[in-house]
Amino acid sequence: MSENQQSTPFGIGNGGTTETPSTWYDKISAYNQLNYKKKRGAKHEVGVTVEAIIPSVEEIRLLGNRHRQCNYYQMGVDVCHTSMLMQGADNFLACKEPIDMMWRCYTEEKYGNSLRDAPEYTKQHEKAFYECMFREATGLDVCMRHFTNVIREIHRSGESELNTNF
Repeated sequence: MSENQQSTPFGIGNGGTTETPSTWYDKISAYNQLNYKKKRGAKHEVGVTVEAIIPSVEEIRLLGNRHRQCNYYQMGVDVCHTSMLMQGADNFLACKEPIDMMWRCYTEEKYGNSLRDAPEYTKQHEKAFYECMFREATGLDVCMRHFTNVIREIHRSGESELNTNF
């Protein structure tokens, strides 16, 4: 048995390490940190106790108005995606332009001309959007949440230049 493992019950539930369960669970972040945060004052005895993050009025207004204002571009992405699937294409490069136009609409052209120009801290959501969007049997209705997560991350970053005064 290695020096990090022990034969006590703690070794069974936490991968064989000598850490107590209360500190072992602190290292797990299996929750979406955009929607949940660690609850302050909780004991976290059997996992991290989380609480929902309630979006600000500005964030709700920003996304609601952008969804309405950029609906034309969303339809363009949907039409492109559907036509690519009907053609049996394995390359969705033809949909880059409508996605970039939708990006420019949502960001007021303040964060580059393409979703690829998104700030570094949003790259996980960008990747999730592309992976979701270009899988068979998905579309913008399923994958839009990843796109809006990019916008939400920008808004919550503290350096957002997006207009929230509607």
